[in-house]
Amino acid sequence: MSKKVISWILYLVSLSIVVILFYRLYQYMDVSIIRIILNHPATVLFVFMCVLIFYFLLAFLWTFIVRSFHENMNPLNLMAIRSQGEFGKYLPGKIWNLVFISYAAKRDLHLKASKSVSATFIELYLSMLVLVSIILLSYHKYFIAATLLLSLLLFGYILKNYRVFVIGVALSFIAWLIALYGFYMLVQLDDKMSFSFFQTSTFFSIGQLGGMFAFFIPAGLGVKEYLVVQFSGDPNLTNSLILFRILFILAEVFRYIILTILRRKHAGQ
Repeated sequence: MSKKVISWILYLVSLSIVVILFYRLYQYMDVSIIRIILNHPATVLFVFMCVLIFYFLLAFLWTFIVRSFHENMNPLNLMAIRSQGEFGKYLPGKIWNLVFISYAAKRDLHLKASKSVSATFIELYLSMLVLVSIILLSYHKYFIAATLLLSLLLFGYILKNYRVFVIGVALSFIAWLIALYGFYMLVQLDDKMSFSFFQTSTFFSIGQLGGMFAFFIPAGLGVKEYLVVQFSGDPNLTNSLILFRILFILAEVFRYIILTILRRKHAGQ
């Protein structure tokens, strides 16, 4: 069986899983998702801006990591490439995200694939560190959370660059805090729910981690949302989750457009 056939099979299987998960979630949805948008346009716009800032911070974080080892590289070019590579995650298999980023970085900036992949893994590790820490703190696992933070010292020693992890985890924490606050704002629009910020952050972090480990599901579609609903035990969260996912996708596209325009304008000067 050829690799192409296997790829198509995996793609169809992953799409089937996505369809099944969203069908399960659809059972919990109602027209209130439209009412939320119509009755609270300012809040929805604010949440969109939170997500957009989140994505810009992640692009900057990846750029910061690369520039920590290659200081002469243009930050705007790097952020544009990081934004472009983000769309690789919508193919089944997380490796496509790495492929898109490394290919664009090598083609446009002659950056070795190993360097761009390493930066992506470090960025992913920092995000996972923040999300896992939030979950551990919610369950009062302070010792394990502290141990995870100490792992930064080990990575700093291996890479001989502590600044990457100290500043990197701070940037990652700020980025995720902004995104989590945006989700919390959407949840607060529904009168049926009364979750605290810490509770919604924990549920959302579990969903994000689940999506990261669902390797063959494009962008973790359906997996993240389904896990949040299951762990929270409240299907009323579905409307907020679906709307938040839509805002996430729009923010990704908008970030790419902005960075592409800025990059071309800068190149023409």
